[in-house]
Amino acid sequence: MEVNFKAVVLELIKDVMESPESSESEDELLLYVKDKHKKLRVSNFLDIINGYSDDEFKKNFRINRVTANILIKRLKEPQIYIEYVNKNHGGPPRLSAEIHVFAFIW
Repeated sequence: MEVNFKAVVLELIKDVMESPESSESEDELLLYVKDKHKKLRVSNFLDIINGYSDDEFKKNFRINRVTANILIKRLKEPQIYIEYVNKNHGGPPRLSAEIHVFAFIW
């Protein structure tokens, strides 16, 4: 079964490569593969969350806003977190405690 599957795939690739429209197909395939690996990012994550009503917040995070703020405050307190945030690692800026907590509980 494995050999047959490979043979079919190879035959399909051969057909695509030999067709007159192969350059278009190749371009479409490359775009598909490239798009497939894009990471979904949300800009203004905290602004969106801060804009939630208390009901929306609870629906999304399954805890109320006060509890989330307590978790954020407790995360900020330990010295290890302070050192983590202040350490220059040469990459993008460190994420805030708020983003860490919201991403974790979402």
